[in-house]
Amino acid sequence: MGDDQQPARHQVTELPRMEPQVIEYRRHSLTCIGCGAKTKAEWLADMPRGSFGPRVQATAGYLAGRMGSSQRDVEETLESVFRVEMGVGTVPALEQAVSEALAEPVQEAQAYVQQQTGVNMDETSWRQKGKRVCLWEAVTALVTVFVIIGSRSRKAAQQVIGADFQGVVGSDRCWAYNWLETLQRQLCWAHLKRDFQAFVDRGGGSKRIGCAALCCGVAKVLAPRVKLAVALLSVC
Repeated sequence: MGDDQQPARHQVTELPRMEPQVIEYRRHSLTCIGCGAKTKAEWLADMPRGSFGPRVQATAGYLAGRMGSSQRDVEETLESVFRVEMGVGTVPALEQAVSEALAEPVQEAQAYVQQQTGVNMDETSWRQKGKRVCLWEAVTALVTVFVIIGSRSRKAAQQVIGADFQGVVGSDRCWAYNWLETLQRQLCWAHLKRDFQAFVDRGGGSKRIGCAALCCGVAKVLAPRVKLAVALLSVC
């Protein structure tokens, strides 16, 4: 008897049993008794045209695109975890549907990036089926855009941020950014720090320049002195 205000607690987290929800849409066709004409109702405008809804499509796209699962693994995961049965051949069709659905949001994100005053960029290349491809990243405070392009070039960089970009680009020394004006380029702080440390390690007059440059970096006042940094690197 009594009221225990501080009972011992033990919590267990569990997933609910996954059961797919099947939504059936119906439309009727009726024949006019008088003239014999047949009238068929229209499908709802927001009805998915395929056999799988947007959540199934998004999950398949996430597993394949974000998690890197094979198409067979995507099919197995959907069936084993979510109890959604589909053929392996359906998976690439769902991936394509997700890509098409994301095309407009990606364009909006890229347009946003191209209007910003500061963008950090990088690019990573690899070979796929004997051809070189490159993943470009354009990063801002709120939006990051990833674009796969077949080259690591000036034209590719302009494709990502626009040929008339007016802001400042933070990047490494990749030649693809050389079309930008000097005051539009902020060299990567990590790269600069390594270079300045190399001046210090070299000793002599270079050490004094390296120490001074590292002090500027710590004080975060090097950004408006990009020309000076470039000059130091070219001379030393």
